[in-house]
Amino acid sequence: MLGCISQEIGSEMCEWRSKTKPEYFCSVPAEPGSHLCVFHQDGAKSLDRFRDALGRQLRGSRSPVARNPPFDFTGYVFPAGVAVEAASEHVHCAVLPHEIHGDLCLVEARINGDLLLSGIAVSGTLDLAHSIVVGKVEMIEGELDAGLKLDSAIIEGVVDIRSSTIQASQPSRGTPGPPVAVSGNKGLFKEGIILLSCRIQGLVVLAWASAGNEVCLDYSTIEGGVYLSSAKLGFTRMNSTCVEGRLDASHALFSQGLSLSGTKARSLEMCGASVRGVFHLPDAQISGSVLMAACTADSLSLGIGYPSIGILKPRKGISISSHESEAEFWLFAQQVLAGEGKRDEADAAHFFRRTAKLKSAIQEAPAIRKLPRILAYLADAIFLRLPTAYGSSLFRLAATWVTTVVGFATLYWALFNNGIEIFSARSPGIEHYAFDFWRALYFSVITFTTLGYGDIHPAAGLGSTLSSLEAVLGGITMALTVVLLGRKFMR
Repeated sequence: MLGCISQEIGSEMCEWRSKTKPEYFCSVPAEPGSHLCVFHQDGAKSLDRFRDALGRQLRGSRSPVARNPPFDFTGYVFPAGVAVEAASEHVHCAVLPHEIHGDLCLVEARINGDLLLSGIAVSGTLDLAHSIVVGKVEMIEGELDAGLKLDSAIIEGVVDIRSSTIQASQPSRGTPGPPVAVSGNKGLFKEGIILLSCRIQGLVVLAWASAGNEVCLDYSTIEGGVYLSSAKLGFTRMNSTCVEGRLDASHALFSQGLSLSGTKARSLEMCGASVRGVFHLPDAQISGSVLMAACTADSLSLGIGYPSIGILKPRKGISISSHESEAEFWLFAQQVLAGEGKRDEADAAHFFRRTAKLKSAIQEAPAIRKLPRILAYLADAIFLRLPTAYGSSLFRLAATWVTTVVGFATLYWALFNNGIEIFSARSPGIEHYAFDFWRALYFSVITFTTLGYGDIHPAAGLGSTLSSLEAVLGGITMALTVVLLGRKFMR
């Protein structure tokens, strides 16, 4: 028996050694005149001979001491692409079964073609760490039960994964944090990476990764979080994506823009991130914290007509639950929009930021200090926010003028017609003219503008009180008018 095994093995075993798995030893005999086996030999090799040897490994037809585990392809150099049986029309490639029990290990492998895995079901991990794929990686409607590893991989084509389910591998005992489902730390994806309409039951981690064209996670559900820290990515899209954890892009560089339209996330961290191009955020919903310190963007889009103060209801274009985080976001938005020269949108951002800060102050105040802050909030609303939107809305200012003048005129007219003495009977404007609504409106205008022609005198008591109050409001409103007009012209 030993003689038969010795004859099968030959005099020398493959001497290839892994740089990342010191415990790995190849069990395949070296090729004649070489210190490497048919799998680990680099350079030109026969595809037919490689496929025959790979078939024997998959079938387990050789002695256990003369072959590697069925799906352990660590360091293998594939002379062409790799495809599963479902894609067997690709005759010029190595073929794998569509059901794999255990891990599919391609660590440090080199695939000189495409890796086509559509329809594959792997009960373990698909491990492409430190591998090189000359073509693309494609998986449509695949299932990975223990995650996808792309750490330090170099993919010349696009990584295209669609309508697939990727579960996280179980973390080791004592390992902090949620498990990772897709890991691409320090990976190089020259044509981009796509995870479209996928269900990912764990974290997506692409920290320090680089992607040339686009990164797409549209319409996916990610039950963990997305970590893009310090990554260098092209146009990145996460439109209508549900991220049940944190979306962390701290210190990342998005060289062609970033789109989070319709995205739902528990928190958003963009500290130190740089978006070269447009940062799209229409209809995004952030239920927790938002951190934007030192984040920069060339342009910001919250949708057509957003942000705007509006006539009755402000239009934000984004939903942020935390008032403190909302204030931080609108400070970032104000700076970006002002840099674009979009002054009206920048004013709206300032409006939302100040409102959020006041609400946050009330929310965070201890019970003994809530009342003063509520009063400050109401005073701010009455004298600044509602009348002029903090000096940015001419329409609100005009509406304040009209509302105040007409409101007081209506009050004067109603009181006078109900027999309440609010004007002196000896006033020329009362003795010689019937006091109708138009006379009341005339008196309200000259009182509001502090002209005071003297033809109508308020009576002592209620009349003097009301006219004095209107004069004070008129003086404040005219002062705000001067400030707002001056600010508009100084632009």
